[in-house]
Amino acid sequence: MPKLITQSSFNHKHFTTTKSCADMKDPSARRAVMSFAGLDPQNLIIAQQTHGVNVKIVSKTDRNKIIGDCDALICADPEIILGIFTADCMPIMMACAKRQVIAAVHAGWRGLAGGIIEKTAQILKNDFNAAPEEIDLYIGPHICKRCYEVSSDFEKIFGLPLENGKMDLSLAACNKASAVGIVNSTVSSLCTCNESDLFFSYRRDKSKERQLTFLSF
Repeated sequence: MPKLITQSSFNHKHFTTTKSCADMKDPSARRAVMSFAGLDPQNLIIAQQTHGVNVKIVSKTDRNKIIGDCDALICADPEIILGIFTADCMPIMMACAKRQVIAAVHAGWRGLAGGIIEKTAQILKNDFNAAPEEIDLYIGPHICKRCYEVSSDFEKIFGLPLENGKMDLSLAACNKASAVGIVNSTVSSLCTCNESDLFFSYRRDKSKERQLTFLSF
């Protein structure tokens, strides 16, 4: 039976797949796990992901598509499910219950440094009247501080001290979210690199296989 990861403190319908669900880049595997979770696979929209900062607003007309040249999706259609592929990067889910709008963000260090969290929050505010303090944010399973060894340049890029050459990517993300007024943040304690039985990891195995984190209303 497929194992799905959820975070009870993030009170919005979501889950992250595991190795038991197979490679989520495989359309048939995606359809199977969506059906297992009681969701309509035809309602899924996925970002292509280029490690950039492009954010796209999607709707029902984009059902069952992979949206090109973007790393974040925003939608206010209650039937739509948003998805992000990862294999160490952070899947960041945002939801505003008051305005009935959701966002799914793919954030590696490049997107994080480029301001993808800030840009997504700004669009949520400007286009959907979702004030930052009304937004719940969740960072799903990703590479943790113990496994994320980086160069000293990262101290300047993110303004965080490294510990033994390693960086806490989710702390940098939470700092950026807090700086734009998002106060309700939850971070998964599961590490994609360390939990080899559960997750695919690019840093650990150079894996081309991916998890998928879904978010819906």
